[in-house]
Amino acid sequence: MSLASEKTQMEMDILNVISGGIIEPRIAIVGCGGAAANILRRTGEQLRGVPKILINTDMAGLQNVEADRKICIGKDITFNGDSGGYLEVAEKCAELASDDIKSCLISKDVVFIIAGYGGGTGTAVAPMVARMAKGLGMVTFAICILPFSAESSRRQMAEDQVQNLRNEADSIVVLDNDSLLKFGNERTLESAFRIIDNNVVSLIKDVRESMGRNFIATLAEEIMACQSEIDLAHGNAMILRDSDIGAMAGSPITPSAYPQQSDVNLVDAGGMFERF
Repeated sequence: MSLASEKTQMEMDILNVISGGIIEPRIAIVGCGGAAANILRRTGEQLRGVPKILINTDMAGLQNVEADRKICIGKDITFNGDSGGYLEVAEKCAELASDDIKSCLISKDVVFIIAGYGGGTGTAVAPMVARMAKGLGMVTFAICILPFSAESSRRQMAEDQVQNLRNEADSIVVLDNDSLLKFGNERTLESAFRIIDNNVVSLIKDVRESMGRNFIATLAEEIMACQSEIDLAHGNAMILRDSDIGAMAGSPITPSAYPQQSDVNLVDAGGMFERF
């Protein structure tokens, strides 16, 4: 075996030891409520390979959606029906099912929480899931969808409750159904909702890929540090360069890609969403 091959093998051995054999963050998507279930039903193929968990009070809302785990909460309270828009009811249902919810989150590093706001279950349960996930040491990234302004009472509730999600999640993106109105009669309502779906998919994929690159870069730094110690122990000091670490990581070293609460008021060029 050549010297270069031995070095590569050493790097891989150290990488496996440091990462426990896992070379990218373990991610899960949690859909809370009926609107989130519909989004995951429509985007299932695009998000294939990412574990999906659905939480709802309404048993019917869990049907016809592919997911790794479906949790119907509050069966003794709503009798498999919806929460009727009552936040207190949905919160109680989630509280009683907290052990089941946490069991789905264990062993994950990052959780994406999706919820349609303005109703009962998604609005109430999403912040609770974020709190549970953070309590288990996970990075929490929330995506919530606001209803149309024409849905006045639902819209007001959604706007009032978004702050609760901001308080619990590490980072939150707010998608606004009103942004679809700019298309006028050019699209059917179903095709317009596909735009929201595509934004959800893009956000998850982009953050996932960015986190993966950063994860590898961080491990690469640790590998180089370990290798440096080994070389020094054998009297073969080596100079560590950023280019060496970047090459090992497969991408240049960048600041942490993990969502941060300090990412305030970033609005994309199309005005589709706000990131907080």
